Amino acid sequence: MFGPLKHLTRDEYRHIWALTGMDIDGRQEYLAKVQLPNMEKALNRFVAIVKGYPGFQQLPMEDQISLVKGISPSSMFDQKLKC
Repeated sequence: MFGPLKHLTRDEYRHIWALTGMDIDGRQEYLAKVQLPNMEKALNRFVAIVKGYPGFQQLPMEDQISLVKGISPSSMFDQKLKC
């Protein structure tokens, strides 16, 4: 009916979302159903690994939280990082 539709850029999508609140290509649904659960699983695995660091459990809770917030998950796979 309208011919071939092109993929919306991020800016185009955000503009339409801001004006109408409509998820016109399903990005919000995909985020909620697929991406967020995957991110939650990855974050839980990340925290479990950090909790296994020697001495981590003996740190005060505030320091544990600061450490988890301050570590980049990608740094855990850095060959130079020796834990």
